[in-house]
Amino acid sequence: MAEYTLTNATAVAVGSAVPFNNTVVDGGCSIRHRAGSGIITVKGSGCCKCPRRYRVNFHGNVSGVQGAMVLGIYLDGELLPETRMSVVGTGTTAVYSVDAVTIIPADCCCHSISVRVITGDAVTVNNAGIIVEREA
Repeated sequence: MAEYTLTNATAVAVGSAVPFNNTVVDGGCSIRHRAGSGIITVKGSGCCKCPRRYRVNFHGNVSGVQGAMVLGIYLDGELLPETRMSVVGTGTTAVYSVDAVTIIPADCCCHSISVRVITGDAVTVNNAGIIVEREA
């Protein structure tokens, strides 16, 4: 298991990944992350017939936009549609909580996971965390 957090309010542009600046629990060899990066790498099983599975759980507070704020979890640069997190802001100072959970299969390769802003203007993300747990 690994847990990474973003502990300070950070403006994240559309298309950019939420950066995680703090390691709460290090993921060891199978889950890797560099402080300040928005990309987490998970290691596959080395065998395409027996893929590993990872549960990815993201939560965070968003603000700064009047209108739609949409984020999502990406696998290898592609949005996982079931992880779209959307709120409609009523003002630039209102704060909203978003979260998503998904299972990611990791076959013989390494895979990258990120949380990105999908639409709207730059979104301020604060008190965000992501937990990646190897299930199998």
